Amino acid sequence: MASGTHRQTRFVINPRFRLRFPLFAVNWHEVDEAMLRHEAQRLAPSPGIYLSGSTVMVAVPTAQNDALDLYYGTDTHFDNVRLQRWLRTTIRDAITHRANEVLPARTRELANKHGLSVRAVTIRKLPRRILGQCDSLQRISLSPMLVVFPTDFMDDTILHELAHTRHMHHRKAFWTLLTQLLGTDAREQKRLMDIVLCKYLEYYQFLMR
Repeated sequence: MASGTHRQTRFVINPRFRLRFPLFAVNWHEVDEAMLRHEAQRLAPSPGIYLSGSTVMVAVPTAQNDALDLYYGTDTHFDNVRLQRWLRTTIRDAITHRANEVLPARTRELANKHGLSVRAVTIRKLPRRILGQCDSLQRISLSPMLVVFPTDFMDDTILHELAHTRHMHHRKAFWTLLTQLLGTDAREQKRLMDIVLCKYLEYYQFLMR
């Protein structure tokens, strides 16, 4: 393990670190180092610019906010701890921004489709392994992580919380309603979702912490 600004981590964000999801993606672009540095110095300071020593990177969201374009030079040192922190924070913030655009609208769309009521939808960090919550006032909170899951997983989670607007428990009436909303056995679907979550949870929490 190196000292100073370099150390080993569980995940290292670099062009080989695949970040492509149905509703959000990270695109990597290797460009001329001198041109990149010139543009970074001209635009700095900016939250979308990383400029430190010999390392420079520029992050640009797409017009639709469905992707983040990362520009880097040939001499970029991806094992730099400060660069890794900047990358993770930049990606996390882009995911959260995208989640705020997508998840409330999708929740209301599904609520209208199934004749359910929801008073408010909030996007916020939730406790570990919790992707959604619903309170007795029909206010739903969703984790921004949902936007980096398959869309059917996202919808299933939203429908789970919408079912709680009718039944604030996990007894038979709840599972019967959720099965109707999903069009498949809700308990079995939850078991499959838990398998997916266990497989990718550490990865997603690394991005969103």
